[in-house]
Amino acid sequence: MCIGPLFSPFIALPMAQKRQWTNGCKSALFAGDAILEGLSFTNEKAPRISLILKSGVNISYTMHGPGDGSNIWMLTVDNHDPAHVEPDILPFVREISYDVKQKTLDATCETPQGNSTTTTKCMDGNFSPEKFLFTLHPHVYSNDSGTDSDRNRDMILKPLAKETTWYSDAPSYDLRLNGSEDQPPVLQTVVTKPNSCESLKVCIGKAALEASFFNIIAPLAITLYYQDQYATYCKTERLRL
Repeated sequence: MCIGPLFSPFIALPMAQKRQWTNGCKSALFAGDAILEGLSFTNEKAPRISLILKSGVNISYTMHGPGDGSNIWMLTVDNHDPAHVEPDILPFVREISYDVKQKTLDATCETPQGNSTTTTKCMDGNFSPEKFLFTLHPHVYSNDSGTDSDRNRDMILKPLAKETTWYSDAPSYDLRLNGSEDQPPVLQTVVTKPNSCESLKVCIGKAALEASFFNIIAPLAITLYYQDQYATYCKTERLRL
């Protein structure tokens, strides 16, 4: 009789984590989820994002760090057929470059043109890793609706909480347009995968995805950067403590 109360909290924690991992993004507010895998600690695999949408769209991106002494990190789509661009993720971002010193980013997109696609520079912006703040300026849009003033307006994404410094824990935030509680979630972290701290689940906001894929993929890459740092800590350094 005494064993249950002493040990049940330790049993309940992984069970709750498993429930969150399975059910965390089922709300109608979310279009699906992204699995962020920090894999640099293996010295063999690159960090990766896997997008899994409720519409059935699955697509992945890989992040590559600077190998030439530069400050540029690249997020690049994996195994994508350029003749097939999913309507759920327009404008379709093929790659994003992040200058981690200047805190700027540039995106290249693929746009359907009949039976082929064109590749263009489609977004630039800047970010603050310390505040997890993004200012994104699109060059192309998913449709032709909206006024010229709408088209020239920057998108500002901020978390509700101000504390966003992670190292000994996985990234955790609720990202909103202008950091406003009145706005639906853009991205919302859930939990790391049970028994696999290198994998983090992030819910993808339905309204944000419908507005622009830029809102989703640009912050996810920086989240992956932090998740990769945490994965290295939890898989190597933490084990030595």
